[in-house]
Amino acid sequence: MYEKVYESIKNGVLDFGISSEISTQALSADGSIIAEYNISEMNSDQIYKNFNINLTQVHLYSLKQSERFGGKYMYFCPLGFAYSISPVISDGKTIGALVCGPMLIIDENDFFSEITMKYSSETEILDQIKQFLKNIQTVSPEKLKHLSNLLFYVAQNISDLEYMQFLNTEIYSQNNSEINTEISVLKRLMKSEAEYPIFKEKELFNAISQGNKQTSQRLLNELLGFIFFSTGGNIKIIKTRVIELLIQLSRAAIFGGAIQKQVFDMNVKCLDQLERLKTLDDISIWLSQVMVRFTDLVFKFTQLKHADVIQKVINFININYMNYISLEIAAKEVHLSSAYLSKIFNNEMHCNFNLYLNRFRIEKSKILLLDNNITMVDIPSQVGFEEQSYFSKVFKKIVGITPGKFRKNRGHFKSENEIDK
Repeated sequence: MYEKVYESIKNGVLDFGISSEISTQALSADGSIIAEYNISEMNSDQIYKNFNINLTQVHLYSLKQSERFGGKYMYFCPLGFAYSISPVISDGKTIGALVCGPMLIIDENDFFSEITMKYSSETEILDQIKQFLKNIQTVSPEKLKHLSNLLFYVAQNISDLEYMQFLNTEIYSQNNSEINTEISVLKRLMKSEAEYPIFKEKELFNAISQGNKQTSQRLLNELLGFIFFSTGGNIKIIKTRVIELLIQLSRAAIFGGAIQKQVFDMNVKCLDQLERLKTLDDISIWLSQVMVRFTDLVFKFTQLKHADVIQKVINFININYMNYISLEIAAKEVHLSSAYLSKIFNNEMHCNFNLYLNRFRIEKSKILLLDNNITMVDIPSQVGFEEQSYFSKVFKKIVGITPGKFRKNRGHFKSENEIDK
């Protein structure tokens, strides 16, 4: 059925692989190989099997991510190699994908040292990896981004319909459905006095700062639903409220680790683009795309020298922040010494481990503080603080006011002096 498309895919794989000098594959929708161009003579599948890694499943998951977020996706396999993937679309459905990789974004010796620390007893496997690394290209984060763009263009050329139009339509259909659902709920409630859900804005801040696209999109849709309904569709008012959201997205991205200049430059472009938008649909699609770009800036692992290590530590904190965590415990999770983890965490995240952990916990506590059903006494233990006095001390140091005043003012404040007036 797709013979002609598959022929184009094979040519695309060959052209991309030869020009980039990076191994390239074309996969069908079920993960089987349609075509491949290998730089290394060594069987990479065997390398992954030695570590019980199903690389096909990694690629298929990443394919879904690429469909959801604009048609291209950069990711790391469990061993730490970098890949990029773009879907190929025919007759309105994804029939496969182009994948380039593996690649390294850190020095070959550093990569091998980290693998050795994890699998020091597997001498034969380590020898295979060392041989395998000889044919793996090390690329800069910037080059990886451009390779991803190029792969996307090849996939777009093979696809038999306006590629980005399809992807935007899919994103719009899903988002518009969720926004309309939120509006329907608000209509059923019929509470003209309903307050703006500021707590959802706080949750959105947390999701953006953690680079969580799925949760960010859901919360953004809920907020847009409220804004569209409560303003009666007034474009001028909606744009004003959207600018407020844009500021929140910016701050969240910076808090999550994005480079300030990149965020500020993006804001200038966004304000210019928003001015030209005329309909609610255009604003909805545009803001969703902006949100994705902001989350992409957060913990942009392609720019981190020790990307896989930092990612694992951040994920560990995300899951276990309510429990006792120390630098030593986190170091064991990534098979590093605490001193070495402390060094690379400071270098890459520009703050020490404990400061990052406290900031994360305080952001979680803000959400709980906005829920009056949760007592002040219960909140510290729910976000990982053993003592309420220490929680209050850390909260005031980071936020600028006490937890009690934060709750009293529903998260709205400028300075402690102004609150006291």
